[in-house]
Amino acid sequence: ELIANNPQFAGVTYICGSPLRKADLVRVRANKATMLYVLGDMSAESPDKEDEENIMRGAVLHKLLPHINLRLMLLRPENRQVAADIGLPVYMCFSVNEIKSSLMATATRAQGFGTMLLNLCKQDNNRAIVSKAKVEHVPIPSWQLAFMDGASNEIYGFCLAPTFAGMLFKDVVKKCYNDIGVTVFAMQIRDTGIIMMSPGEMEVSKDDVCFAIAGDMKQLQPVCHP
Repeated sequence: ELIANNPQFAGVTYICGSPLRKADLVRVRANKATMLYVLGDMSAESPDKEDEENIMRGAVLHKLLPHINLRLMLLRPENRQVAADIGLPVYMCFSVNEIKSSLMATATRAQGFGTMLLNLCKQDNNRAIVSKAKVEHVPIPSWQLAFMDGASNEIYGFCLAPTFAGMLFKDVVKKCYNDIGVTVFAMQIRDTGIIMMSPGEMEVSKDDVCFAIAGDMKQLQPVCHP
């Protein structure tokens, strides 16, 4: 009821069931999905116990639906090896704490990084504000327009199209920016599951997951896995 009555969750459908039951997975069309995510509870009292339960869910999903792209969110990076030991490919796993540590380190080196990151991680209605101002002939200073344009971008994760396989990451970045105007800045290393910032000389493999700054997901469609 909370989701149904809140416009913030428009497009979100909540369905009761268990990811451990194949009948429930078929009922929610998980077998037709382009990507499945197992998300952990970041407020869990025991991060290790939360990871253990989600690793089991991820392992069952991978066994029941081996052809579906899957990503498992872990709270602790050490538990990535546990997931690998029971058969989950490491590239399917990522750690929230590991990402937090990397972001904190970057913030100490680049002044203003925190503000930029905050804008990239939240949604706003800047484009609607600009459109309304044009209709009502309300002037907006150029500096504010530039700020609002930048703040309208967000971070998106996506699987690269097969046509990028074999290219160097730096060439992928250049092509994506020149062709559709998005900035690809990180990639999850398939063999280890680790997310690396701008691994320039690394070769991209089929179905690698990259992270980009873009206006919306539609902008990324030309370079996404179909």
